[in-house]
Amino acid sequence: MKHTPGKWEVTTDYQYIITNEVGIEIANTPLGQITKQNEANAHLIASAPELLKACKEALRPIEENRQGKMICEGELDEVWDLIKQAIAKAEGKE
Repeated sequence: MKHTPGKWEVTTDYQYIITNEVGIEIANTPLGQITKQNEANAHLIASAPELLKACKEALRPIEENRQGKMICEGELDEVWDLIKQAIAKAEGKE
């Protein structure tokens, strides 16, 4: 199973709407309910592709370590940044 590709964004017009980079709607919150909770939910949904990518990237060095391979500090820094960016987007701070 494959999700809709691309960066997802949150827009608002009487509700929060999550769209991909070409404007195709992925999800939305209830019409007329512009609340902090719905805004947080929308940002969490919109961050799904980045969170998935960050999780996959984080598994790579962990798996290499489990196989006894040395992990370069630069690799960990890249994964660290990817995870921090995904979390910031999920929290609506991007």
